[in-house]
Amino acid sequence: MVHDGVFGLFSPACESAPGLRYGIDAVILPADQRFPLARVTNLEQSTSRSRRQAASYTLVRPPAEDSFDQETIDNGIPLGAYTFSSEGIQQAGRALLDAARAEATRLIVIDEIGPLELVHDQGFLEPLKTLLCGDGSIRRLPLLIVVRPSLVVPLCRLVAEERPGSTPETLSTRDFPRPNDARVIKSLT
Repeated sequence: MVHDGVFGLFSPACESAPGLRYGIDAVILPADQRFPLARVTNLEQSTSRSRRQAASYTLVRPPAEDSFDQETIDNGIPLGAYTFSSEGIQQAGRALLDAARAEATRLIVIDEIGPLELVHDQGFLEPLKTLLCGDGSIRRLPLLIVVRPSLVVPLCRLVAEERPGSTPETLSTRDFPRPNDARVIKSLT
């Protein structure tokens, strides 16, 4: 179900079979665009994953028809076992900023902001900063941003720097629902 005024950038895993992960795509909603964001290019680096991640999926090489070409790998951003496509990041970043310019947009959902942005200062960091502070034609809209638990503090720090005076609300799937969660979710719509 698509909600009027809600824009989403989602980053689902790509699997060749259940539990065999070879990459990450970017999905833009409601436009229903999907394009490659990252692919496994260095299996030797897969040992840096957490035990929980290692137990839930195995990293594998992408199928030949879904692999990055050498130019994309050379121009991409390596992180662990993955290479992130610079072109994919730029395309998704443009979509985020275009959504903020659109008069009909009331809420932007980003799933997810990760270590690439909050630890390595790359990826969607610049578009995210622009969304947080607003910039000329970019309206300051409510943002729903998904991060893993270890990145909540760095995200809150970024929000405090880029959108002074705002108070980030955090929702946890571990303790869900908490008494305040319904109020927070209702305030976004």
